[in-house]
Order: sequence, then C-alpha cells, then structure tokens
Amino acid sequence: TLPDLTLSTVLTSVRFTLGWYTARSYALIAGCTVLIVLLTETIWLYARLARTTVLLRRERANRLMSLDAATGAIAHEIAQPLAAIATGGSAILSWLKRTPPDLDEVRTSAIAVGEASHRANEIVSSVRALFRKTDDRRNLIHLDDVAREVLDLLQHDLESSQVSVATEYQGNLPPVRADRIQLQQIVLNLVKNAIEAMSSVPSGSRHVRVVTRLNGNSMVLLSVQDSGHGITVEDQDRVFDPFFTTKPTGMGLGLAICRTVAQDHGGNLRLVETSSHGSIFEIELPIGSTVDGLSESPAASGQ
Repeated sequence: TLPDLTLSTVLTSVRFTLGWYTARSYALIAGCTVLIVLLTETIWLYARLARTTVLLRRERANRLMSLDAATGAIAHEIAQPLAAIATGGSAILSWLKRTPPDLDEVRTSAIAVGEASHRANEIVSSVRALFRKTDDRRNLIHLDDVAREVLDLLQHDLESSQVSVATEYQGNLPPVRADRIQLQQIVLNLVKNAIEAMSSVPSGSRHVRVVTRLNGNSMVLLSVQDSGHGITVEDQDRVFDPFFTTKPTGMGLGLAICRTVAQDHGGNLRLVETSSHGSIFEIELPIGSTVDGLSESPAASGQ
C-alpha cells in the first residue's frame, strides 16, 4: 500500500507518462496479488475443513469397525470354550442318570466345565487387551509349551475327527514375550482349521504336523501342516482378509485376528505352502530379551 501511495502521489502529476503508467500498473498488480493471496487462503482453509471432516468420518467408521471386529472376535474365539461347557454339562447329566451315578466322572466333567468357563473369561479379557493395544499381560513363554497346551485342549476334537498328530519341537528354544492366551488362540485356530480342512479326506489320511524351530538369531517359528485339499489359487490372497471365509458357517475372522495378534507381538502369520496335499501356516515371533524378562512384575513372574 505504501509504495502504491508513493507512486500515485509522486509520479502521476502528468497523465499518460511513464510514471503514470507505472503507478497504474503497480496498483493493478498489487490488487491482483492481494486477491490471489486471499483466494488461496480461503481455498486452503476450506481444504483443511474438508480434510478434518473426512478424518472425523473415518475415525467414526473405524470405531464402528473396531467395535464390530471386537464383538466378532469375542464371538469367534469364545465358541470353543462354550462348546466345551455344553459338552461337559451333557456329560454330567449322562453320568448322573446312570444307576448308580458315576460320581467320579461327574466330578471330572464338573472340573472340565469350570476350566472351560475360566478360559472363556480369559479369552474375553485377552480380546479386549488386543483392541486396547496393551502389553501388560505379556510374559516370557515357550512356543513348545503353548503347542502342547493347545493339543491337550483339542485332544477330544482330534480323536473324534480321527486325526493323527505329529510334533517336532526343537529343544532349548528361546522364549518369546507374548500374551499366553492370545498365542494359544492363534495355535488353536490353526489346528482347528486344519481339522476342518481334512473333513472330506479319508480318515486314515488325516494328519496334522506341528513344528517349532529357530529362524536365525532373532525369530522363533511354529508351523501347522495339514493333509487336506489345500486352498484354491483365487483364495490364497484373501484368506487373511476380515470376514472372508470358505466355510458355510464361518465368520471369516479367525485368520484375520490371528495375523493381527501376531503382528501386534512384532511377528507375523503367513501361508507358507498350499497344494492338493495340504497347507502349511507359519507363526513367526521375535525372541524375548532378558531385559523384557527382568521388567516383569513380581506377580507376573510368580504365575
């Protein structure tokens, strides 16, 4: 404004001279510049408002998806202990109807029902911890122990489905820092998927192989192999997508949740191999450091 006033005052005493045209040209350029700046600022402001609106809508949608995924995850993961509770309750009624009632079997079934109910509660807490992104429940554990616990839990399913199990545990594997319940759910889902994948295979050809090994100096691997018919080519890239399933009664959340849990622990879950002779899924987790072990609370260390 000051240069414009100066030029208008000093150089415009005579019209249609160089000074006069210079002053008028400067005023035009200055006015256009101010208008362009104001227009740019307005556009930038509205762009920020639009981006903020989009982000708010996206955050709201993500919250709804997280809620949907959390409820779906709980429903998916809690199905196994609920089925165990129902089976145990039916067994208790069956043993009580005998004459005389077999109280030893009733006691055993009641204990199994109690353990299943505790496990259901642990699963709910574990899924909530997964969506809260907390690592307070993580301790140093061995993958071999987790695999043994899962196979013990699924012993009845394996026997009723006539599936033989072969294990190959590498001795002296270093521990990983993980949530035991979440890690159990990964292995449990993989083994149950293997059992279901072999439902159409002749009973004498149903085999599951669980292997643990060390990969380099920083990662521990656990693989689950079945002898089913494998996964089709068009489905191989979609098996980990949420809500995608090839089973008529499936929810499509099992493998998606398992991969999320593995990645949340700093590892990964992948489909290593699939063919007409079966599939191999592999969990990869980082080795837990000694510092992590020393950082555990006394209560956690005593568990």
